[in-house]
Amino acid sequence: MNRNIEIFKEKMEKEYKKIEEDVKRPNIILLGSTGSGKSSLINLIFGAEVAKAGTGKPVTKHIEKFDNPENGVVLYDSAGYETGSEQQAQFYNEVVDFAFGEEKTAEEKMHLVWYCIDSGSLRVIDLDFKLIRSFIDKNIPTCVVLTKADQVSVSESEELEKAILNEIKDINIFSVTNKNLGEGDYLDLHALIEWSADNLDEGLKESFIRTQLRG
Repeated sequence: MNRNIEIFKEKMEKEYKKIEEDVKRPNIILLGSTGSGKSSLINLIFGAEVAKAGTGKPVTKHIEKFDNPENGVVLYDSAGYETGSEQQAQFYNEVVDFAFGEEKTAEEKMHLVWYCIDSGSLRVIDLDFKLIRSFIDKNIPTCVVLTKADQVSVSESEELEKAILNEIKDINIFSVTNKNLGEGDYLDLHALIEWSADNLDEGLKESFIRTQLRG
């Protein structure tokens, strides 16, 4: 009898693993300048295990793919752009070629874009707007995440949001911090998570939520 139970459990574990492998996972790309807090945002939402050091696979010079089959999301973390027009142009072309290349399969398409901007910089450059518009034009849900928001005043944060909305109307903007300000308060972090889930279809949404629970 015990042997039969063991066989049944092994069979169920194999079936569950197969179901997990067949579940579609959302592709999320994080963009922004160098040091804009992209990796910290990943760790805050999904946990360090999702994007811990050493698990990323370079897919371009500036973009690293984190694809652990046990996680319900596939993350693309950009190294960010450096100052200088030549470096910024190279970064733009690389991102666009990677995200919208004709050879992309349905499984490789981007489902969400989190565009990270360091609140402390108090500015958004033309390259930021250009990249954001590129994804919006392709009908890919895109939001702006103002990171390290605890390091600036409310008025400074509002001015930064205003500058963004003057260029790209109706874009969703979320101010977040990786510091717990008390009782799990990370500013707009939960709103960012809700927006992301709402912009995924049911199958992808389930995987997205499941990865947070594991994180």
